[in-house]
Amino acid sequence: MATDAQFTPAALASIAREIYTGGPFLTRLLQHWRPYICPFDLVVAEVPPGSYVLDIGCGGGLLLGVMARLRRISGGVGFDFSADAIRVALAMAEKLGGAGLQFLHLSALDEWPQADFAAITMIDVLHHVPVGAQRDVFRRVAATLRPGARLVYKDIATRPLWRAWANTIHDLVIARQWAHYIPITDVIEWAGSDGLILDRAYQVNRLWYGHQFAVFTRPT
Repeated sequence: MATDAQFTPAALASIAREIYTGGPFLTRLLQHWRPYICPFDLVVAEVPPGSYVLDIGCGGGLLLGVMARLRRISGGVGFDFSADAIRVALAMAEKLGGAGLQFLHLSALDEWPQADFAAITMIDVLHHVPVGAQRDVFRRVAATLRPGARLVYKDIATRPLWRAWANTIHDLVIARQWAHYIPITDVIEWAGSDGLILDRAYQVNRLWYGHQFAVFTRPT
């Protein structure tokens, strides 16, 4: 999928260096380099301009931060189970002067924020959710998506196996968690059962990592 030049990994990494200037060094370093590992450029391009966005499992708020800095969105709410990540996100939002961003310390199993979200992003979240809860979490995502709104879903690829293991090692080192892989075919089936329409699905490789995308809408 082609993206605007301002959405390239290098451009997003430059924005990350601009908006993440405080906090623990390793945390800042991860935000600065993540656009080269995770295809945020494609995620940004999939979010309709002017959207008010819910970012599930937002981590340090990088996705909402770069979209706000690019004036791609009108604002957004992000939540994550990591209190440390949310502190980093709040500091970033303060540096941006708020930019219509809100960050909350919540897990995927807590009660979620409710608003008129035009887009929901769920990036590298489900593989952190216990296998027995993955279906319920996705059902909640679908229920939160209003008619006409878009869900941008991305998670680590299950094939080829060597890329899957590269992702597994990355998560063990960075997140200290074991990845609970879920095939994109299962996610697409769940979405259909939950009344969502698949717009497109594709795989993207960056460095030695594999990423699976699916973009859904709820019909009006």
